[in-house]
Amino acid sequence: MKKFDSNFFYALSVLIGAIVGVGIFALPYAVNQVGFIGGLIFFSLLVIFIVFYHLIFGEIILRTKGEHRLLGYTKIYLNPFFKHLISFSTVVSFFCILAVYLLIGGQFLQSIFSSSSLTLDNYIIIFWIFSSILVVCGLKTFAKIELIVDIFLILIIGALFIFTFPELKFNNISNFEPNNLFLAYGTIFFALMGASAIPDVRSILKNKEKKTFWVIISGTIIAALIYLIFIFVITGLSGNNVEKLATENMKNIFPGQFSLWMYLLGLILVLTSYMESSHFLRESFLYDFNLNKFFGIFVIIFIPIFLILLGVNDFSKIIALVGSIFGSIDAIVLLLIYLKAKKFGNREPEYSLKISNPLIYFFILILSVGFLSSFWI
Repeated sequence: MKKFDSNFFYALSVLIGAIVGVGIFALPYAVNQVGFIGGLIFFSLLVIFIVFYHLIFGEIILRTKGEHRLLGYTKIYLNPFFKHLISFSTVVSFFCILAVYLLIGGQFLQSIFSSSSLTLDNYIIIFWIFSSILVVCGLKTFAKIELIVDIFLILIIGALFIFTFPELKFNNISNFEPNNLFLAYGTIFFALMGASAIPDVRSILKNKEKKTFWVIISGTIIAALIYLIFIFVITGLSGNNVEKLATENMKNIFPGQFSLWMYLLGLILVLTSYMESSHFLRESFLYDFNLNKFFGIFVIIFIPIFLILLGVNDFSKIIALVGSIFGSIDAIVLLLIYLKAKKFGNREPEYSLKISNPLIYFFILILSVGFLSSFWI
């Protein structure tokens, strides 16, 4: 009998947790801007690309000795211009997203404890204190938490689909607005990205790197299916009245008790997203920026709350801009790294994709168009 491989499921849960986050609550609106049919096609195409993108990053990691994050691989394979570009992209995008997580986490806490007299600012501080404690947790503890959270997430989304299916109105999902395609790009791209967790996948799998390939494929597809179910339900119940944040629709379409469970789900997603992003920054500061470990933790904890005080508060716009600008930049640079790693990698990878250079350049062209679309958001 085959021995149960707990590390495989820990690695899988970390990747799913990195992908499925607060972006889920912006996806119904983004897809609705294109129309469900057009949005579904666009979403599916991006899922296919993201699967290849994650696999490409996995191959780069397996072709290179040592512990690195995207910035580290940029330093190894590309010239200093790209190093500075990725440094800027990493720091700005992740700190903006952490600030948004604090804001949304506070809003979910306020919705859950609506009878309390505490203000939104109070709940943001409470969420910040709790999440900051988790920042100092090790990867193993983080992975075990993610596994429990992902099981709970799948159960909740499954229950949501089963109990609401009879109420879905299929005429709500038939419209198509191709002119709004660029509006959806940034949000969908942001929601699907989970590359920051792939170095951790390798670390968790230890001497079983061959399984990296299957963790990446299965984790990305499972996350995409979770998103699709949520988009289908919210759009099917709300039609063209989908709000920028699906939590606003949840107040109207779910009964009180179920709505409470959905807010709890939202809180868990924000928390796990915050944990994953903080962990990525912590590792990047340690391995790529060569910062003192405790200084790195200090800035990760305090800069996001400082940004909240400065007025970072537009959830949907920041997600769309981070996805279209910084997501596209990171993806383009990663593809350029891949071209170099195939030639100059110093390690034999456990898997090797058969992707031609012209296809890589085509991907870069499409991502460049996506980057430019940010100016129309």
